[in-house]
Amino acid sequence: SCGKNGNFSSTPTLTFTTVTPDDVVSFDSMQLVCAFTDKEGDIQDSIYYRASNGLTADFVGYAIPSFPTQKNLQGNIILQLYPGLDFPAPVGGAAADTVYISIFIKDQAGHSSDTVQTTPIIVRGN
Repeated sequence: SCGKNGNFSSTPTLTFTTVTPDDVVSFDSMQLVCAFTDKEGDIQDSIYYRASNGLTADFVGYAIPSFPTQKNLQGNIILQLYPGLDFPAPVGGAAADTVYISIFIKDQAGHSSDTVQTTPIIVRGN
């Protein structure tokens, strides 16, 4: 969280921004955008997600690529997911499913952000 004088926390913050599209067909791509801040700028560790309709309670992690960094870093992270590949999705004529994606990031010092959740995403069979 940001202090009154604009100082960022050593624990990264994450804020859900958008999901596009929010009505998607299985196996088509969708992009989740989250804004982040981090005092040390060392967020190049991992991003984790979990779909509300997942078969497991575990989060799935992906490495955050290295990039030039600075103190008091802020920006956006874009996570591209494919319903049906990255989490369960309806197939064929199956009924559409409403899914929420939970997301958090971890920095290189091991600090994890709070977990944020997307707005509802409608996933339809292909």
